[in-house]
Amino acid sequence: MADTEAKSVVGTIYAKIRDSPGHDRDEKMLNSFLHAFALSTWVIREGPTSQLRSHVYRMKKYFQPSDLPPTGIPLHDSVSLGHAVLAFQGLARVLITARKHPLLLPPIIEDIRKVWPAAWRYVKVIDEHFLSRRRDRPFERHLRPIQDVMHVFVPSLYELLSQPELTETLKESGVYNLFVRLWFRLATDEEWCREWPVRECMWGFRDVLPYGRRPEIRSQIIEPLGGEVNVAIAAVSHLRASTRVLRDAAPSRPDEGQILLAYQMAEALGCLHYETKVAFALLTQGSVRYMTRAALPLLALSPPAPVEIDLSVYVGYLGGNLDLTDSISWVIQAFDAGILVVLLQYDLWYSKQPRSKLRHPGPRHAEILLELLPSFLVFFSVVRAARKAFKKARRCGAEEGVSRKSKVWDAWVVFEDLLDQRLSLVGELVRGRNVCNKCGKVEPRGLPFSRCSGCGDLLYCSTRCQRVDWKTQHRQDCKRISRNRLAGWTVNASDRDYAFLPVFIQQEFSQMGLSQLCSRTWKKDPPPKPKVFIDYSTFPVSVFADAKRHDFDGPERREVVCVHVTLRTAEKTWFALRSDEWEDSRKERLIKALSKGSVVRRAEPEMEHEGDWWADKLLSKSDGKLYDFADVEEEDGGSDWTDDSE
Repeated sequence: MADTEAKSVVGTIYAKIRDSPGHDRDEKMLNSFLHAFALSTWVIREGPTSQLRSHVYRMKKYFQPSDLPPTGIPLHDSVSLGHAVLAFQGLARVLITARKHPLLLPPIIEDIRKVWPAAWRYVKVIDEHFLSRRRDRPFERHLRPIQDVMHVFVPSLYELLSQPELTETLKESGVYNLFVRLWFRLATDEEWCREWPVRECMWGFRDVLPYGRRPEIRSQIIEPLGGEVNVAIAAVSHLRASTRVLRDAAPSRPDEGQILLAYQMAEALGCLHYETKVAFALLTQGSVRYMTRAALPLLALSPPAPVEIDLSVYVGYLGGNLDLTDSISWVIQAFDAGILVVLLQYDLWYSKQPRSKLRHPGPRHAEILLELLPSFLVFFSVVRAARKAFKKARRCGAEEGVSRKSKVWDAWVVFEDLLDQRLSLVGELVRGRNVCNKCGKVEPRGLPFSRCSGCGDLLYCSTRCQRVDWKTQHRQDCKRISRNRLAGWTVNASDRDYAFLPVFIQQEFSQMGLSQLCSRTWKKDPPPKPKVFIDYSTFPVSVFADAKRHDFDGPERREVVCVHVTLRTAEKTWFALRSDEWEDSRKERLIKALSKGSVVRRAEPEMEHEGDWWADKLLSKSDGKLYDFADVEEEDGGSDWTDDSE
């Protein structure tokens, strides 16, 4: 009976809207209709039907067309903005009711289609309010009404997207795009994150991100927001803001909302890495750095935590991000942000959790420490960053609580030994080669030069040289170099990084010896002069010897080839040599590149977003020279390789 009377009253309101003159069927009448309907549906759920007509009457009497501006809505007029907020809230409640009351669904769908253009004008006012709000205006004046609306509207809208009857209408009208845009307005406003817990919409946003479940996310999220870069900027900004909120809550105990906000944002960021182009955009915005930093306050929560969170998922995403990384800069960011401390502290958390409750019960953190990070210790700058990270982990005592019987401890010991070996090689490489960036003085043995604390690239023999160079030149370059490194744009290795490669390749070769290398492939009677491949994309280093010397061109005395340097490089080379989609000339070129010379160039254009590099270094055993592979001239001869040692 209550539903029947309510439908009768609602039908009367519908009829009034339909029968009104054209100039009254705009946002003025819609405002009255939405609020009357919202209140009537609230009465259906919460109160007796006898209250329905009185409430509807009051709403209709209060919201007269004369109370609203005749045309348009001044953006920062508090009264007009209040009307827009109320209309927006009414629309949200109409949508909520449409989901919870199937009997009202057909007329609601029909009338939403009719009145949506007018309602959308109010919606755009709310959206534009985010875009145009300036810091010189009082923040609280416009913040609270929008907060109240978002608190009601965003979670409700996400739930409505699962309703087939409304989904197409909502998507065609652009309301889904609005949902994403408004959420990211919240995400990029650090003051907002402090004022309003947005965890209600975080759950929904996180759940729509995995591309396997929602393949239309590209058209609904990435394109409306203007591309992968904008998505990455907003996502990383929110992760930074939510992490800062959680970090600032210590030493006081953070509440459940603060913990969930940081944890769920990190999960959402991990989901975004499923899309390759978005992943590259995230990496260039420093996602590896900020995801690593975000783990520290979560791991620092004293047990029992106010809310149960599964950090195994978080570490899984972090490892996945590093798997995607093929840039020296991004690995350095992880070391600088404390990846070693995170892995050791996570092992303490991991040892106390029942495996049955973890979504990723395997020791992923041990794999990162034992296999992934060591594969990047072939570059000079990465070794330096790893040394700093190792000292930091030692100073804070991160290793003290790790069980000596755990896999992480074994990985930690192996990592320490490998780092010591590479550091000794670094000492050999830089001894007698460091020069002052200003006066050119060579660094004397035992008296190391000072390094610029900003960019960390330039060396100076004295404070005077550093000050003079800062005033004349380096002031302009220092911030740019630091900013590019933090943003992840310094993807190619420096000359010193590549100069480091033959140093340890030669050491590996001299330590193991040719006979020992060959014995790994041939147990008996190895050939006299095989071609030896050393693959540093895995740890321990993979060695392969090949006797078919007639397949390879180049200097006769060349015996040692460093095939791959990083993980993704090895994968792409394998694909390029076997894919039927690639032209024969391209295959031939790559085979020559792998066998004849050193390839240090960007991957094909369609792969550039992944940051891949062909980095196949070749060493001439006879004279110690490095050879650089030049572009092969197709069909018209020319040199296939050039000596770049001069």
